[in-house]
Amino acid sequence: VAGYVALLHARNEAAESRKSRAGWDEITAEIEEFFLRGQREGVFRPDATAVWLTEAFLNLVSGAGWSIQLGRAASRDFSRMITELMLHG
Repeated sequence: VAGYVALLHARNEAAESRKSRAGWDEITAEIEEFFLRGQREGVFRPDATAVWLTEAFLNLVSGAGWSIQLGRAASRDFSRMITELMLHG
């Protein structure tokens, strides 16, 4: 979904309408809840807020999407790399 997230992120930055912001808020709330659950279960580090983890994740995925589109990286590498970075720093 990296390409889709990159597109949404770029579109949201370009047009901060209430409608696009509401949709984006729904997506980020679900991801934040994912990180909160993971923190409660001891999967994610507790010293970083769920908000920060969400922002870091979305930016990593967006960056991966752009890198793939520009031919700077292979898509097969990013799921593992993002997972490793989010879980192990």
